[in-house]
Amino acid sequence: GDRMPITAAQKAQAEQRQWAAARDSAPQVRLVAGPGTGKSHTIEKRVADLLTNGANPENVYVISFTRATCAELSDRIRDFCSTLPCANAATQVRVSTMHSLALRILRRANLLTSYPSTPIMLDNWEQTNVYDREFAGSLGCTPSRAAEIRLAHDAQWQTLNPQHMNQAQITPAEVQGFNAFHSARTNLYCCVLPGEVIYKCVEALQQGALQADQLPIIEHLIVDEFQDLNACDQEFVRLLSMNNAVLFVAGDDDQSIYSFRHANPNGIVQFQTSYPSSVMHVLTDCFRCTPAILGPASQLITYNQNRIPKNLTALYGAASPPVQGQMMVWSFQSAQEEARAVAQSCQELINAGMAGREDEILILISNRRVQLDILAQELGNLGLPYEPPRGATLTNEYEAVRAVYAVLRIARDNSTGEEDYPAHRDVLGVLSGVGHATAKGIADACITNNQNFRELFYLSQCPSWLSG
Repeated sequence: GDRMPITAAQKAQAEQRQWAAARDSAPQVRLVAGPGTGKSHTIEKRVADLLTNGANPENVYVISFTRATCAELSDRIRDFCSTLPCANAATQVRVSTMHSLALRILRRANLLTSYPSTPIMLDNWEQTNVYDREFAGSLGCTPSRAAEIRLAHDAQWQTLNPQHMNQAQITPAEVQGFNAFHSARTNLYCCVLPGEVIYKCVEALQQGALQADQLPIIEHLIVDEFQDLNACDQEFVRLLSMNNAVLFVAGDDDQSIYSFRHANPNGIVQFQTSYPSSVMHVLTDCFRCTPAILGPASQLITYNQNRIPKNLTALYGAASPPVQGQMMVWSFQSAQEEARAVAQSCQELINAGMAGREDEILILISNRRVQLDILAQELGNLGLPYEPPRGATLTNEYEAVRAVYAVLRIARDNSTGEEDYPAHRDVLGVLSGVGHATAKGIADACITNNQNFRELFYLSQCPSWLSG
């Protein structure tokens, strides 16, 4: 912020382009924003402009990718509007993940009645250690084969392409086994797989099980990170926008990173084909990178085929004073040597004037499991404090952490009334002496005896069918 040499004139010109996109009144607007060009700032401006011009904040929906990015975007919108007449209205704008919006729509239309409560999406640990292992036991296959069958179904939902079943060579018997297991287990544990909820919503809309009057009133739909939507997500957005919603999507096809969930950047590339009345705005003023970084990166990305051409400009190059930056390419014989050199580089940066600004030094790693421990060791050897990557990895990798996480979720369940069935199953999975076969046996017994799984944990005495 204060240390940036970017001039007021440069900033004003860049913001003028952001406002032009934010104020566009076309029925569909595509904002293509390269890295560091102000995509989130433009979304803030878009919301502020809508509210200032009388839009009902409860009918303005902003979709972002994760709960964390939703919280951040919601805070940014409130902060941006805090000094404007629309400050109060900004707190009522609906910012949510696509999954949460789809759940809300299904719940409102009474299409979740097969679940005992609001279903929770299984995380990576639960998919591997609960779902796959129990499915393997049910089908009589290995957990790895169970995972292949699960992933094939999830891919079919997320891509709307049945061919994923053929690619994994899923047999009819495996499909039948999956359907029987999935129906019973997701009801018992009140859970869903990642691609399932949005697919259920799309399917209900396509088949007429969801009518227009059952949908929330959405006058303006703003979708962040559109390049990371898969085919099912994109169809969900299209179906919602057909109900007279003005659509504003923002993203960058060059920054599509969620291939593991079948992200399809063609959605933003071919937006004009899907929405012939749409207009496009491109932000090219980069606040983030110096010319020495942006130039090679821009040249490298041109090898991507079927991308939207962009002519990004590093504002630092014409700042006052200009900053060209520096890029170095290092090669090492071992991971230990690499980690040591990175730590020493951080030490040199701190000694050269970054003391007190250590949080401005960022180390990107490609494999946490392989690189983090070695890097932490070398940083520790030099007495350099660091903040490790955040996210769900700790709860996936360490059983003790998983146990604590499950207990905390159960405590939240009990205090808020938001029932968390999977957390109760997770506790079984980390208890000493309780193996996967025992946990599966308990689940099967619950189904046989028509016992609500979560309520089992709060019975005053153990049922005879379980203790026997």
